[in-house]
Amino acid sequence: MSAKIIDSHRYKKISRKELENKKKSNKIRYSTKTKKSNDLKYKREKLSKIKQKNKLNNTVTLKMDKDNEKIKYKKNKIYIPTIFKVLVIIVAVFLIGIISRKIVNFENMDILNVFSNKEKDVKLEKDYALRLGISKLDTTDVSKTRNIILNELYLNSTLRLLEINKDYTINYMSASKIEKISNKEYLVYLNEEYDLTYEDLNQAINKIKSAGETNSYYKNVANIKEITKENDYIRILLNNEDPYYVYKLDFPINIDSSSLAFKVQNVSDSMISFNRLKSNSNIKSITLTNYSDTDDMVADFRDDKIDMFFASSDGIMQMIGKHEYNIKKYRDGENIFLFGNKDSNVFKLKEIRKALVYSLKREDIIKEINNSFSELIDLPFIYSEIKYKYDIYGAENELLSNGWKKENGIYTKNIDGKSIKAELNILVNEEDSTKTQIANLIKEMAQNVGIKINVNIAKSKDFTTKLTNKEYDIILADVYFNQYPDIDYLKEYVNINENVNNAFNNVYQSSNVDELTSNIAKLQETLSSEVACIGILARNTNIVYQKYITGFDYTNYLKVFSDFTNIGKILSEE
Repeated sequence: MSAKIIDSHRYKKISRKELENKKKSNKIRYSTKTKKSNDLKYKREKLSKIKQKNKLNNTVTLKMDKDNEKIKYKKNKIYIPTIFKVLVIIVAVFLIGIISRKIVNFENMDILNVFSNKEKDVKLEKDYALRLGISKLDTTDVSKTRNIILNELYLNSTLRLLEINKDYTINYMSASKIEKISNKEYLVYLNEEYDLTYEDLNQAINKIKSAGETNSYYKNVANIKEITKENDYIRILLNNEDPYYVYKLDFPINIDSSSLAFKVQNVSDSMISFNRLKSNSNIKSITLTNYSDTDDMVADFRDDKIDMFFASSDGIMQMIGKHEYNIKKYRDGENIFLFGNKDSNVFKLKEIRKALVYSLKREDIIKEINNSFSELIDLPFIYSEIKYKYDIYGAENELLSNGWKKENGIYTKNIDGKSIKAELNILVNEEDSTKTQIANLIKEMAQNVGIKINVNIAKSKDFTTKLTNKEYDIILADVYFNQYPDIDYLKEYVNINENVNNAFNNVYQSSNVDELTSNIAKLQETLSSEVACIGILARNTNIVYQKYITGFDYTNYLKVFSDFTNIGKILSEE
């Protein structure tokens, strides 16, 4: 069978040279074809980009065909929120500008900016007559009053040997120096810049003594046995030892002197005035009106008949209504403290005391009792700083790190072969609803960390008996502090161990005034580190004053008029 030949030229013989030429020709043809294909692809891509660019241009130019109407709508939708935001910002800035420039016209005074900026310089009216209101003042007799405000104004109208600073250091005034020889003997050196003599000082002391306990400062001088003039100093001898007596030398020396800042004038049952003598204050006089009716006092404040008054209840504040005013708080010395029985087997343990103070969210206790007129306090000093914060983990760590273990929700520990529970009895007078409420809050908070509190509510007679016999672990007590750091009357409660006792002894043994102030600071540190007591709250009073009055930004505890140079009526701000 013969083979069938399909292509007679397929196997035709050709020379090598012709073959090479043919391959070269095919290669050129192939590369040209590829280049054309690539050129066409590039043209298609370029055309696509041109179309996209034209489409974008059409969107920007917003042609009025159906497709471009959609593009126009989308374009507007993108820009409307941005424009709206800009408009909102402009309006907000405009409103802030209007509010910040809000002004009120007052009769007989320049325009006042009631939204004052404390960082700006405030221009005050010269020789302004400041008007104060006090409700139900005990007396306008400055030598007998127990009112903090009237007493402070009185002190500014007399000479004083010294004043007490916030850290219980001494600021000398009519005295240039005071030396402590012993707890019964002090030497006073007079400042020549003041018009004070030995005779003046001796007369002031004898006058206060002769008035007896009706005088507010009788306790300051009652312990003085003798006062004598010797060389360039005055010697003061005491009947009984008093390591803190240098602080009690802060009493009024009421004499006529060119050094006085103010002078008491126009005293009546309903009013008392203090007129400026020597002072760079813009206040020419301070008039204090005694209101028998609180409603009348608040009404006069709303009508701008008085510049400021003092309030210690929410009811008084609510009577003010919508009237604009400023407010500042100051401590008035009344406090509630939690003390412990140092003989208690549980309270005497430091880890229990620390765990207890950590477990108490005292801010919440204050909110429940009286949030408007109370603040947190730690130590039994008027200038107490807050050292302990609420820390539920810190509370349990104190117990765990000291070998306590929680059983059925209560921590226990084996001490000297006996199993001791973290359990405390708190004694409360049945008739004191505030302390009963606080005791129940303490019970609830302590329970959260595994400390059990038993609230023992006793009738007045039983309460006194249990208190005397120390039938309690912890107890709540009202304590009144003044500006002196003398807390010996609390020593029975706060002197819980040898560390505290040594700190007290160092105060008693201080050889001079500087050492005394240093040892008082160390006593405070010791009381805090040992958790000798737990402060619950300090009572506050509101200073309520008109928007156009300034100068009460730096009030201290028991001191309202701490900076007369900045107190006054605002004229303008720069």
